Amino acid sequence: MTAAGSPSTPIPGPGGLRPARQGGPQRLWDTVVAAVVTWEQLDRPAVADFRVTAHDHEWLQHVFCDRDPAAFRWPLPL
Repeated sequence: MTAAGSPSTPIPGPGGLRPARQGGPQRLWDTVVAAVVTWEQLDRPAVADFRVTAHDHEWLQHVFCDRDPAAFRWPLPL
């Protein structure tokens, strides 16, 4: 995977999360691993368990998981 000049290539290995070769200013594989770990900590919620805030008065929206909306919330810049 590549984004903004930051290539990341998983290295094949036995099961589970694999290390990756990473380059550039962003650590893409680290971001993927963190997302998977959070998803597993939430007991692997389905897509339908996630919501997006939509308020006219806010300049920033959020995605959150119904299982714990206060603890797991991610910004969506407009």
